[in-house]
Amino acid sequence: MLVVTTSIMKKELPFKTIIFNFFRILFKKYPFEKWLSLQVIDMDEKSRLYRLIPHSYTYQENDYRIVTRHDVKLKLYLSDYLGHCLYFQYRNPELESYKKLFDHVRATSICIDVGSNIGYVALVMATIARQGRVIGFEPDSSNYNRLMENFELNNLPNVQVYNLGLGEKCSIEGMEVNPESTGRNKIMLGKSDNKVKIVSLDEQLKNISLDVINLIKIDVEGYELKVLKGGKATLTKYLPIIFIEIDDRNLACYGDRPEELVSLLSEIGYKNFINVQTNQRITASSDFNNVHFDMIASSI
Repeated sequence: MLVVTTSIMKKELPFKTIIFNFFRILFKKYPFEKWLSLQVIDMDEKSRLYRLIPHSYTYQENDYRIVTRHDVKLKLYLSDYLGHCLYFQYRNPELESYKKLFDHVRATSICIDVGSNIGYVALVMATIARQGRVIGFEPDSSNYNRLMENFELNNLPNVQVYNLGLGEKCSIEGMEVNPESTGRNKIMLGKSDNKVKIVSLDEQLKNISLDVINLIKIDVEGYELKVLKGGKATLTKYLPIIFIEIDDRNLACYGDRPEELVSLLSEIGYKNFINVQTNQRITASSDFNNVHFDMIASSI
């Protein structure tokens, strides 16, 4: 297969893709881009129109659009995977999972968003929980700055996000940054020039007065079990619904396994574990080899 190295992200692309990208350039121009963004809403990757969408790596780092999604105004950087998905709104497993997450938010819900990224989930939850509260945590400074840009576009006084990561204990850790998808930034064990502050949920909530916690969303690229261990007292006290990403390879980076995660939640008092994508029931004895899915855990 003939491949060509592009100057964008130093990618090696098949010649066919290079040709398609020349045509896709047209759809980076307004009004063609606007037209295409309206045509591909909820389309999957098998559709012909989907193939006309300019790939995220063809955009410059500072290319952004300001749009409204789920009653939330967002500044979306199109070189980033999540910003690209949210702008064009094509069918995407992550966004489909978020829809099911939002179904569990009520007008008075108290929600915690661990791994807030650019603020999309926290802001949507805050629009639903107008009489409730949303507390988020985002350790990466670049993500946090983009998150604050989005917060400034919306008048939502019931949401607050800390520039902190959550883990098993308080520490300073490195952060590995993914240039193509900021949602895949992850805690890096070992030396790193990009340092982030980690706290435990139990310790952090000592400074925040809450009567109840209804929902916790956790998506931290393999650091999920560390977050749960650092919030064990909080989870035991409130038993909130937990929406959490399960990826055996990401968890293995920190010496953890999905079975341990499910077992810990079972010990705390959680009884039902459901795969969000398939609606199948999960147990500690389920097959977790090469898996990547979102799970909802509840105590009833």
